[in-house]
Amino acid sequence: MTTSLLIGAGAEVAPPYKIPNGQDFVWATCYTYNKSLCIALEKYYEPILTNAPEATNLPRNYQNLFLYESNNASFKELINGILIDLDGASLLESLVGHHCSISSGEKDGKSNLSDKDYALLFDMLIRQGGEDTESVIRLKDHLLESLPVDAYFGIIEKYFSSLLNPRKRNRSFWKLVNYYWSAYFAVAEPLIRSAYRADKRLKMQGLYSFTLNNLAEVTHAIFQSNFIQGFQNEDEGYYAQMGGLFDYAMTTNYTPFCSTLNLKYPHGKCIHLAGSLSQFESIAELRVYDLTEEKAPTDAFLIPFIMTQVPIKPIIDFRQIEEYACAAEAIRNSSTLVVLGYSLSPNDAHICSLVQEHLYRDTNSRLIYLDYCSESDKSGTTCEDVLHRIRARNACIKQIEVVPFGKTCKLKPKDLRSYLQNKLQG
Repeated sequence: MTTSLLIGAGAEVAPPYKIPNGQDFVWATCYTYNKSLCIALEKYYEPILTNAPEATNLPRNYQNLFLYESNNASFKELINGILIDLDGASLLESLVGHHCSISSGEKDGKSNLSDKDYALLFDMLIRQGGEDTESVIRLKDHLLESLPVDAYFGIIEKYFSSLLNPRKRNRSFWKLVNYYWSAYFAVAEPLIRSAYRADKRLKMQGLYSFTLNNLAEVTHAIFQSNFIQGFQNEDEGYYAQMGGLFDYAMTTNYTPFCSTLNLKYPHGKCIHLAGSLSQFESIAELRVYDLTEEKAPTDAFLIPFIMTQVPIKPIIDFRQIEEYACAAEAIRNSSTLVVLGYSLSPNDAHICSLVQEHLYRDTNSRLIYLDYCSESDKSGTTCEDVLHRIRARNACIKQIEVVPFGKTCKLKPKDLRSYLQNKLQG
């Protein structure tokens, strides 16, 4: 019996990984402007841009731009959304110093905030640096709890076309580039700091400059098998429990940890469905380089190749197509698919379609959904929930099994391996 594992960010939230996921990741990437990172990026890119041939169509200068600006419609919509809620309105009022409300009778939800108010709130909520006041911390927490999952949908996607003509669409291009690096460091930082904890260069240069100046070296360091194994040995985690149980594994994570799963196919490699911290896209070529396998040209303009949490994702590279070909092979060949740490998010409709196809391909195919239940989440996921998320036919429900596990459940995390061994052999 051939088996596959689909593993998501939920498997890497707990120690020792501590990788942000869900709303925490969205906040760190979509709603946090990191000035220190932008300063490092400017120093990194300027020599590349200065020496770039005219034919590459790259911009001439770096631009320190963020997805949102204080005066653009997207940020104002974000703030106006808070005003609809009474608690949020009172928090805003305490920060800007006067009564806040959405004007009644306005179809577009106009508020009585001035441009100066929006600029003040942008500096408080979006710009990173300094210590936040208690009111700012409360408003950020309120935002994180109340933001709809799809609040940022359409913001990032509208910048994708700038990859084709970065000089002409340079403002959109730099917003996208800076966003991708924010996403990269949100995930890579704990790994880099762990790998270089005794290296004085990291402390002297700072995380961002050190990584950018030594990109190939850092990539090799965090993807080296000894480091990966040692990092995980601090805590058993899920990967240690899953080793040797599966023929194929697919991941939406960018990290190297799935390489420890001891897979049989294809060639023992995990299938990265959303890119990897080792992969970087050359804008001039629209080609992805995996720095653990090959060297990128020394003058290449590189950005991280990670497909973040947006509904529409661009297909631009042969390597990307190969990964999905491997995923299709896994789906075709597997009789059982196990899902761990992955919510089957609508942001990843293309991956949900793989799960749907697994059930459609053979009525004997099984889907085991491992549902982690925290103390604060008593409801849990149902088979109907899984069916709805992958948009499958009702008849497929008999092929789905939801398995609750957690400290408060009958099945404890430490017992997952023995449970799966019995399941997959049955």
